[in-house]
Amino acid sequence: MQKRKPGSGSGGGSPSSVTSVNNLFTTPCFSTVLNEVQSKTLQNTISRILKNTFGKSDKLNIDFTEANLHDTRDADEGYGSISGEYKNLRITLNTPQLATASKEYIAATIMHEVLHAYFKALNVNPLMEDHNEMGLLYVDEMAAGIREVYPSISADDAKALA
Repeated sequence: MQKRKPGSGSGGGSPSSVTSVNNLFTTPCFSTVLNEVQSKTLQNTISRILKNTFGKSDKLNIDFTEANLHDTRDADEGYGSISGEYKNLRITLNTPQLATASKEYIAATIMHEVLHAYFKALNVNPLMEDHNEMGLLYVDEMAAGIREVYPSISADDAKALA
């Protein structure tokens, strides 16, 4: 597998590109956390992946949704649709599972699923390879991202969430 610089995703979109990161959450807390994670002022790796991979071109879209997934998973990600060079990915938060979660936990869940979507966009499979890659390369970046979004969280708590 070829390693790519984190957050350097392709895109090539111009400033007039259609926005390809779609916040479709109906739960206000989920929507707020996603907005905080993708803030234009953030420079952490996960926020850059979200902005530079999914936020640059209408050829690679990502929808953030919520639903009752009828199990204990916090979230799920997958393809919404693929048509030629256009890919629509979807991240779904499990509404009942995250109903009482902290904003920091929800942010960690979103970041985790963004990485899965990023690997899918790069055609990295299977699931175990995703988790190995995430464990080896992205735990510190996720922890740093959580701390950038929520500076009052301790380094140890951020790492535990990552």
